[in-house]
Amino acid sequence: MEPQEINNIAPKQTEVNKRKLTWGLICLIGPTIIFIVGIMMLAVASSLPETGDGTLKTNLNITVYVCTLIAILTWLPGIIVGVILLATRKKRQ
Repeated sequence: MEPQEINNIAPKQTEVNKRKLTWGLICLIGPTIIFIVGIMMLAVASSLPETGDGTLKTNLNITVYVCTLIAILTWLPGIIVGVILLATRKKRQ
């Protein structure tokens, strides 16, 4: 392989490493952040006063339920995929 070909491959590898780092961290941190936001929304929903028909509170509770459901369902796969992405990055020489 000529030196020019090696230089052309190197930038692609750094882009792949950067992408793996970014998505690995998103997979690790994302579900936890979604869960924390869901808990905050639950606190807001609990502190709202009762209105006549309760539509706002019901809609907020459904949103909190869906948000935490997504967080819980993606937490373990996110940990696994995030660790794999971070572990398979190529080391810098």
